[in-house]
Amino acid sequence: ALDAATGRIKWQVKVPGINRVNPNVPAGGQGSLTVSPNLLYAGSMAGNMVALDADTGATLWNHDATGSVISSPAIVDGALYWGAGYGRFNFGTAATANQLTKFVPE
Repeated sequence: ALDAATGRIKWQVKVPGINRVNPNVPAGGQGSLTVSPNLLYAGSMAGNMVALDADTGATLWNHDATGSVISSPAIVDGALYWGAGYGRFNFGTAATANQLTKFVPE
């Protein structure tokens, strides 16, 4: 994360399954991060959705999405939604991992 006033690095973390951007791979691997007040969400090719504290970078929760997360999550009315590999769809309360659910649409 960068400090908006100075442009300096505020914090950085390594999230398993999220690799550096490779300009030699034309069809990217991950979606962009999603930010809500005080939280940042990152999906990984390793099949996880991670919520980070936007101020410190601390991991608040790490959810097994049972498939690579290659799209950006969406937040609607306090709920987090994202697609994962193998046709799975995940959703739950954005602030906690307590009510996260996954299913395969028919």
